[in-house]
Amino acid sequence: MTGTKVLLIVLILIVVLYVAFVVWGIGNNQKKESYPPKSKLGDLIGSSSPKLKPTELTPYPPPSGRSNVPPAKFILKTGDQPTTFDISPDSRHKVRRATFSVTTRDCASILYQTLDGSGADLQLNEQSWPKHRDDNHPTTATFQILSAKGRLTITFQPLVACVVQLE
Repeated sequence: MTGTKVLLIVLILIVVLYVAFVVWGIGNNQKKESYPPKSKLGDLIGSSSPKLKPTELTPYPPPSGRSNVPPAKFILKTGDQPTTFDISPDSRHKVRRATFSVTTRDCASILYQTLDGSGADLQLNEQSWPKHRDDNHPTTATFQILSAKGRLTITFQPLVACVVQLE
């Protein structure tokens, strides 16, 4: 056999193996639940995910003896109660985007958790800020809120004036 024939056989084997791996990978990806990736590029050009609305946040525990009408804006200040909110599930959207701004760096911490553990495979079931802060935006927290019911907890630093707002 000449060198050209051997090279041609090796190239054909590589192509066949490549196609087999691609087909196998597509089959595996369809089996898992997937979410859009967290990326800096999405922050630059905007996200196709819908935004979390203030009306999707309900105080936890719910106020007793009165009906709660969610406000048109979500603004929470140091000393406000409650600081924990249930996030309504949304079966129409797999992921919603929540961007919070704070008035002063490190004046508050924000924790988002899914109540059923969904998103654990991609570490989206528990997201916290400022633990995962973007140094380019030190007073902005962005979370991927999954379709499952979730909980948002805001903890203010003592003796520091602070305002947290949902953008």
